[in-house]
Parts: sequence; C-alpha cells; structure tokens
Amino acid sequence: MNENIRILMLEDVPSDAELEEIELQDAGQAFTSLRWTRARRLSRRSMNQTPTSSLADYRLQPITP
Repeated sequence: MNENIRILMLEDVPSDAELEEIELQDAGQAFTSLRWTRARRLSRRSMNQTPTSSLADYRLQPITP
C-alpha cells in the first residue's frame, strides 16, 4: 500500500481538483489534500504540516497588487 502523501493543490476550478483527486484514488494512492484557488491566499496561510507534493494549475488567476 502507498504511503499517505500530503498534497497542496493550487487549482481555481473545483471540478478540475475533483478529477485530480479521483485519479489519485483510482491509482490507489493514499493522500490528504489542501486546495487553494489563488497564490495570494497561499502566501497568507500555512499548512499544519509541510506538503510532500504539490499540484499546480498553470493558468491561475493573476495576483493584483
């Protein structure tokens, strides 16, 4: 059985995040995930534990000052 990994997901489309989680489940990967929709929110928060992996959408909404 696979080790439980902690995934940080940077994804602004909920259905895309769900599909990613389904693929991991179908592959038999044990995981917990935390999803953020914008990089700005990420910089202001921290996870309880450091993620072991990350998945990022390459078209996240830009950060405005």
